Amino acid sequence: MQTILGSLLLEHPVMVAAGMCKTRNHASEATQSLASAIVVGSYTPEERTGNEGNVYYEHWENSTLLYTLNSLGLPNGGQAALERDVPYMVTCAHESGKKLFVSVVGFSPKEYGEMARAAACFGADGIEINCGCPNVWVHGEQEEIVSYAPRSLVNVLYAVEAKLGNLTIPWWVKLSPFSKISDLKIAAGIIAQSKAHGVTATNTLGNSLFLRPDGTSVITPNRGLAGLAGPALKPIALANVRELRNLLPDSFFVIGCGGIMNGQDVLDYLHAGATAVQVGSAYASRGNNGVNNIIVSYLELIS
Repeated sequence: MQTILGSLLLEHPVMVAAGMCKTRNHASEATQSLASAIVVGSYTPEERTGNEGNVYYEHWENSTLLYTLNSLGLPNGGQAALERDVPYMVTCAHESGKKLFVSVVGFSPKEYGEMARAAACFGADGIEINCGCPNVWVHGEQEEIVSYAPRSLVNVLYAVEAKLGNLTIPWWVKLSPFSKISDLKIAAGIIAQSKAHGVTATNTLGNSLFLRPDGTSVITPNRGLAGLAGPALKPIALANVRELRNLLPDSFFVIGCGGIMNGQDVLDYLHAGATAVQVGSAYASRGNNGVNNIIVSYLELIS
C-alpha cells in the first residue's frame, strides 16, 4: 500500500490537492484526515485577496456531484505567510505521519524561482510548481498560462533549477489539461530535459462557463469564465496522465488529479500510470470526510 514518490515514502497514494489549504487552521484540519500528504498553497510572492463575488460553484444532479467551477484568483498570504506558516504546517503534518508539500506560483520566471527556494528553505517535503492556474486576469485580459507557453515553461523551470541549486528536495510541475497531444509532447519534452522529478496532471480546465436559467453566470468575475474541475474533468485528466507516463522517462513520477470521488477513480489513475493522486473537488465539497471516504473505498478495493 505504501507509495514511493521520487525519494519520498507515502503511506498510500491519496493526498489533498492544492487550493483549499492556505492557512494554519486549514492545514491543521487537513492533517486530521487520512490523506498521506497535504499540498498547501498556491503561494505567490505578494499577498493576494483573490477574485471577488461568486467564485465557486458545485453542480449536483440526483445527489451526485457532476463538476465544480472556480475562479478563486489565487488568494493567499504571499511569501510572508509561507515563511511564517509553513514550518508550523510541516510540524502538524509530520506529527500526523504525513508529508507537507508546498505549491508556488510566480508572475515571472524569477518569482517562480524565488518562491520555490522559499518553500525549500522553510521545511517543505516537496514543491509543486503551479504552471496551470487559469483564473488570474488583469484589466480584463487573462494572464498567460505557463503550461501552454513553451518558452515561458522553459524559463520557469530554468529559474527554479537555478534557485534550488544543489538542494535535493523533490519538485514537480503542475500542468494544465491538454487536448492536443502534440502540445502535450512539447511540454513533456521540456520537463524531461529539466531537473524536475515529476508532474501533476491536471489543473482545472480554464474558460468554462455555466449559466442560470435567467442567463446569468454562476461565477461573477472574469465574465463568468472559470476553471472546470470534478468528475467532468476526469476523462481529460486521465488521458493526460496516461500520455505523460508514456512521454516522460521512467525516473519521473506522474500525479493524477481531476474528478477523484471514490476508490475506483484512484485505481483508474494508477492503471493509467499515475504513482499517486490528489483530491481537490471532493475535499472542497466535503472536507476530510470526502477524502476519507475515497481512501477507505480504495483500501477496500485493493484488500
